[in-house]
Amino acid sequence: MEDKSFDALVEQFLGKRPPPQMAEAISFPGLRPDAQDFIMRMLSLMKRSGHSAAELTPAFIVLNSKSIAKRMGRTDSSADSAGSP
Repeated sequence: MEDKSFDALVEQFLGKRPPPQMAEAISFPGLRPDAQDFIMRMLSLMKRSGHSAAELTPAFIVLNSKSIAKRMGRTDSSADSAGSP
């Protein structure tokens, strides 16, 4: 079976495992389907734009999720709490 861990997905898209502070920080299989879709899209866009795995940080994910939500016109509280436990 294919490895569906977050680290493996980052390596698949960006050619390298994420930095240590991100290692095992996300349980990809345990995320809701919409969160998994967001991460897959984010990794795809990072690859297309030339970002590296070294740029992947918790702050990068939160800032980008808020930016995307804002551009999509989502201003509800769920967009503001992206990345919060």
